[in-house]
Amino acid sequence: MKFLLAPLLIVGMFVSFGAAVVAMLFYTNIVSTPQELAALLQPGEDSSRLAADLVDAEDELTRLTAMVEGYRQSYEAQLDSLNDERVSLATTTAQVLQLQANLQQQVAAQQVVDDSVASRLMQQQLDMLAPSFNKIKPDDAAAILSEGSVPDTLVALLMAELQPQQVAKIMGRMDVTYAAHITQLMGKVVLP
Repeated sequence: MKFLLAPLLIVGMFVSFGAAVVAMLFYTNIVSTPQELAALLQPGEDSSRLAADLVDAEDELTRLTAMVEGYRQSYEAQLDSLNDERVSLATTTAQVLQLQANLQQQVAAQQVVDDSVASRLMQQQLDMLAPSFNKIKPDDAAAILSEGSVPDTLVALLMAELQPQQVAKIMGRMDVTYAAHITQLMGKVVLP
């Protein structure tokens, strides 16, 4: 029984103390209705916060200084991040430019190789055609070369490979305008 009385005594003291506090709140006009008492016991906002006109200017200045310091640190962090991104972008741009230069060099080298191979093939074809056109009658050769089925540049290169007497005979059988055009091309076009 002793053990039961001690907790009951403690609970009773808390209840009587709570009733005394509520009575004092009503007596001192801190609260005037039970709703105000409920709002005081379950506040939606900090009831210890002072009104803005009661806040000391020095406390407000301290709060604003802390807020400015927080913004400054945030700004510096963002600035550092932007500087890191700028450096990364500059590095990436330099790498892209280097890759582009390498690619252009490779394309130029490939173009030289392709041009060399093409000119070698053209020379082989001319070497195969020249003996045949040296043996063909000039009338037939002029007709074949004048038809337009052979590009003018190839005709000029082929004429450069033929024997001079055969070239003169073929040119004599061609249209005068076309022969003059081929003669001009022969002066300009040289196979490397």
